[in-house]
Amino acid sequence: MHGTNLILGDRLLVGGDSDLKGKLDVAGAATVSGAATLSGAATLSDVAKIVFSNQSVAAAGSNQGDATAISLASGRLIFVTASNAAKGVKLPALTTMAVGELVIIINTVAATLKVYPNADDKIGPLADNAAATVLADSALVLVKHDATEFVGFMSTTLA
Repeated sequence: MHGTNLILGDRLLVGGDSDLKGKLDVAGAATVSGAATLSGAATLSDVAKIVFSNQSVAAAGSNQGDATAISLASGRLIFVTASNAAKGVKLPALTTMAVGELVIIINTVAATLKVYPNADDKIGPLADNAAATVLADSALVLVKHDATEFVGFMSTTLA
C-alpha cells in the first residue's frame, strides 16, 4: 500500500520476509521473535524493562581447550557458576558472530573466573588466545569489534 494508512484494531501478524518503509508506531506491547533489523534512527521511550535471553553455565577446565564452551543460541546474557579461580568459559568463535554482537558474562561466585576467546581469537587488548580474568561477583561485557577481536569492559564489584 502506498500513500494510505492501515489501521488494525487488535493484532498484526506478518509471515515470511517483509519490508516496512516509513513510520511504524506501536502502542502497547510489541514482541519480535526471530531476527529483526532496525535501520536509521530507532528510539525506545518509556521502556519499563529490557530482558535479554539468558542462560546459566558451569565453568570447567583449566585452559582454553577444556573450558566450558558458550553457545549464544540459549541467550547472550550468561550467568557463570562453579568458578574457583582456575575454571573458565570459552566464547563462541568470532567467525560465527556479526560485528556489533554483544555477549555479557556474569561471574556469580566469590572466586575469579577465566574467560577465554575461541582458538586464535582475542579479547582486546590481551594477546590471541589469552584469558580475561573476571573478578568475583562481576561482569564482563564484550562486543565483536572485527574479524579478530572482542572489545569491552569489566564491571567492578559492589561494596
